[in-house]
Amino acid sequence: MCRIGVFGAGYVGLVTGTGLAHLGNKVIICDIDNEKIRDLKNGKIPIYEKGLEALINENVNESRLSFTTSVEEIIEKSDILYVCVGTPCLPDGSVNMSYIEDVFKSICLLSKTKKLVVIKSTVPPQTTKNLLNLKECQNCELDHEIISNPEFLREGQAVDDFFNPDRIVIGASTDEAAGMMLKLYNELNSNVICVDNDSAELIKYASNAFLALKISFSNLISRVCDQTDADVISVMTGVGLDNRIGLDFLTAGLGFGGSCFPKDVNGLIHALNSMDIPSILLEEIMRINQEQTELLFQKFLESIDHSDLFTKKIAVLGLSFKPDSDDMRESPSIIIVQKLLELGADVHVHDPKAMENAKKIFKDTVHYVDDPYEAIRDAEGIFIVTDWTEYKELNLIKVFNIAASPIIADGRNMFNPLRMKSLGFTYLSLGQSLNKGNIDHQKQFDFNKKEDNREII
Repeated sequence: MCRIGVFGAGYVGLVTGTGLAHLGNKVIICDIDNEKIRDLKNGKIPIYEKGLEALINENVNESRLSFTTSVEEIIEKSDILYVCVGTPCLPDGSVNMSYIEDVFKSICLLSKTKKLVVIKSTVPPQTTKNLLNLKECQNCELDHEIISNPEFLREGQAVDDFFNPDRIVIGASTDEAAGMMLKLYNELNSNVICVDNDSAELIKYASNAFLALKISFSNLISRVCDQTDADVISVMTGVGLDNRIGLDFLTAGLGFGGSCFPKDVNGLIHALNSMDIPSILLEEIMRINQEQTELLFQKFLESIDHSDLFTKKIAVLGLSFKPDSDDMRESPSIIIVQKLLELGADVHVHDPKAMENAKKIFKDTVHYVDDPYEAIRDAEGIFIVTDWTEYKELNLIKVFNIAASPIIADGRNMFNPLRMKSLGFTYLSLGQSLNKGNIDHQKQFDFNKKEDNREII
């Protein structure tokens, strides 16, 4: 059993800390947010993540997991300290490292014994070197070891990803430190790669940038499909069945959002620019992604009398950036709702899990509806933003009958356009052909049924 402290009670910190406790370690999770820690102590989980609440409760009851706001307590009672605090983007695209630096300064100032400091937060290359320089500036005499151990947790699948990772990356400067991490993760059946700190830091950035590239490439191809009679699902299935490419993340739609892909691609752009390395490829990834929401919105405006959109009821289904999550950071729904409000629409929104987060963003400017059919009832248009299973299983005949106007702008290409047309809908999607004869791509391919675009946290 190891004594472990985790700085940060967000998505990464809660999942990582709880997972480590479940492996038999004694874990304390620390956060400066008093309300969040109070809620956790009272059994209220501040985020939605499938399976996490039950796992937290189990480990709290077994006295393996606890929560605190005291930095002194977590440092005193831990031998290994995980840093899982935020690294948000600054306006220039660079990474705000102040939270990590503040944690590391506290470790240098308050530690009475040597600590193994594990950087779990996503950070740019050379972060470890910068922190070691910071340690020297703090006149810290303890030889703290810094490990780069990037996380690869997908929101909505994070608990399963912790216990069944496809790889564990350990960046260390000594065999002893790497050995301690290997022992800590010994029960997890996974590929393990031990590298230097710089390489470990860059692996996370490169992974997210490459996945974002696959999504934006699919969206670029969807535009070609819109100009021809090609079908993007058919095309990307044919591409992805090449084993060198693979099917995952080749789904066209509104693109990626969340807390990672946008931030990490921008962070890598800034890192390349600081090294005088061209970043055109990454800049295009972001541009294509940002344009997808505008493309669908323009299709919607062309299909509705938007000169008279004022007071018209519009339904928006799906607010989180992806299904099985309540996270709305960088979600396309924010842009769509704001555009509708600017045009004077009467916006009614629904999401299975993200409604409370939506209220923090939209306040009282929209109507929050607990049932998707009530959001749709008498609506002049319907946006589908998030591909929740609940929306895939909508009774489309009922939707047609209760909507004032059967216009659906589907940002996730969830339905067969021929069937939607036969039901009487004006069906707007991204890259799906309306001229596929009798081919039903949802029956022909398993691709459209896969859980794709599952963003890493």
